[in-house]
Amino acid sequence: MGRSPAIPNRKSASTVTTDRDSERTEIATVKVKTMNIDLREPWVKIGQFGDNLVKELRREVVNGHPLWNKEVRAVAQRTDSDDVLFEVEGVEPTYAVVHLTWSGEPENDPLYPDAKLFSSLDRWVRDGMIPDHQKFIE
Repeated sequence: MGRSPAIPNRKSASTVTTDRDSERTEIATVKVKTMNIDLREPWVKIGQFGDNLVKELRREVVNGHPLWNKEVRAVAQRTDSDDVLFEVEGVEPTYAVVHLTWSGEPENDPLYPDAKLFSSLDRWVRDGMIPDHQKFIE
């Protein structure tokens, strides 16, 4: 499987800084399933606390939430909000951006924590990460 066509291939370094039209953009590469994707700020790859994000998600979701009883893995997070990109194992949609509430307990409503679902990584890049990046740098 190749790289996402929306984001060009970068060197093997985990973080690359580019200067483009006097714009400084931090790009971090993260491996998702069998693809590498170059993240644009405010998105960054998950550090050593990815399991904690999964645990918090499991604490917050209740029966009726789209991620209830789903196996997930945190793969990226925003630096400017509580949004986390989760890879959902074995089901459609395959990716979800969740705005964690950090309540540490089950939410009263299955609509929370808010989750935006994506059928593919390419969809998330196109409809999630790139618009987030554009808003972030404006």
